[in-house]
Amino acid sequence: MSPDVSVVMSVCNGGAFLAQAIESILGQSHSDFEFIVIDDGSSDDSADTIASYSDARLRVVRHTENAGLATRLNEGFALASGRYIARMDADDVSLPDRLARQIKFMKANAYVGACGTWVDVAGDGVSQRWEYPTSHKAIHARLLFDCAMAHPTVMFDRIRLQKARLSYDSSYPCAQDYDLWCRAVEDLSLANLPEVLLVRRLHAGQVGRRDANGQQRWAASIRRRQLEGLGIRPTDEQSAVHEAISTWSWPRTESFLEDAEPWLCLLRQSNRTHASYPEPEFSTVVGERWMTICRSVAPKLGRRFWNSPLSGVVDLGWTENLRGRALRGLALLGL
Repeated sequence: MSPDVSVVMSVCNGGAFLAQAIESILGQSHSDFEFIVIDDGSSDDSADTIASYSDARLRVVRHTENAGLATRLNEGFALASGRYIARMDADDVSLPDRLARQIKFMKANAYVGACGTWVDVAGDGVSQRWEYPTSHKAIHARLLFDCAMAHPTVMFDRIRLQKARLSYDSSYPCAQDYDLWCRAVEDLSLANLPEVLLVRRLHAGQVGRRDANGQQRWAASIRRRQLEGLGIRPTDEQSAVHEAISTWSWPRTESFLEDAEPWLCLLRQSNRTHASYPEPEFSTVVGERWMTICRSVAPKLGRRFWNSPLSGVVDLGWTENLRGRALRGLALLGL
């Protein structure tokens, strides 16, 4: 009999964090699952760590060659027999009720194709809570700027995923999840549970930390693809502005305000023409970015913000956790 859920984890040199990641799944309150662990050519003691567990729910696949995360996840998804497929990373910790809470949500909302959660982030002197948009429309509206779901938290409806013929693009060495959400949003309903069900660990060995420039380049290519869908072929200068806004890394100067406002207005106008993103959610996201830029230059919102057409849809309550959101945006370069 097939289990309720197949948990899929690819491991490449999991190191000191692997055991805790495995135990966090084996210790779930919902016990009807299979745990597919794929060793993607590890050269450390990951194979020995995996072999030290004798739980019957473990299905271990070992490879001597490294093929990359996207290829191994596609392999794991093909092996999965559960009604749902849950992602897990080898350096994170799933909270005990994670699977139970997500399965309950997916069963109660059968139209949802993929569901993530909020996360607590720890490591490298960082302690934060990353809160993601919860509705499909709000997630879709954010995708022009950043990845709006935490990859290791996501649970998929396997049948819906197969019907949509969706898989990871193995040509992406990183940012595979961002690419997948941008394609999936047209065929699957996406959601995030507004509760923390995973602890995400930040450390120097992560792909996003080891190759931050490469991670940013691939994410930028995904954003450019979306801009073209809005009918925009940005100049180099416009691309630089969009990347700065998307990664929360703009210069805190008046001159950047002069560049950012017309760019954000162009995004809103283009969306009115092409209807690529849901409204008013998209205008709200754009307005919030504009407010953040204004506040970074002048802490008290002034005439420049209020006189802009971008200010009309902003919820000022959004600013309460502004610093944390900006830091989260920077950390998302590790996706």
